Amino acid sequence: MFSAIKTLHQGVDVCINNAGLAHNEPLLSGKTDSWRNMIDVNVLALSICTREAYQSMKERNVDDGHIININSMGGHRMVPSADEHFYCATKYAVTALTEGCGKSYGKQRPTSEPRLAEQHYLVTVFHMNLTNGLYNY
Repeated sequence: MFSAIKTLHQGVDVCINNAGLAHNEPLLSGKTDSWRNMIDVNVLALSICTREAYQSMKERNVDDGHIININSMGGHRMVPSADEHFYCATKYAVTALTEGCGKSYGKQRPTSEPRLAEQHYLVTVFHMNLTNGLYNY
């Protein structure tokens, strides 16, 4: 993907990481494949895109580029449903990676502000299982 962007547009100045995948797989009884899938999408893909975007900006001496990571409230607060605790762990990883990267490479203090998205987005992410629990945020 990034090589195609380099060919077509010379590189990346802004990267918006907006991946999110949730499986209802509890820590004590969930399926390893589902956990791995969440880690691959929510943590690893975001990390790879962050690395590639940063390298693209660095190669071209872009000093005003942006890497924006869209996260979940589950990356800032634990949800009440045990089915989503592993998902929340992946989103806490996104919070840690975002803040760590910003402190290491950003010119200014990174911003990590939890904000509630529209209800239809959250219902989609949580497959209707946490509709009542979401209001506990």
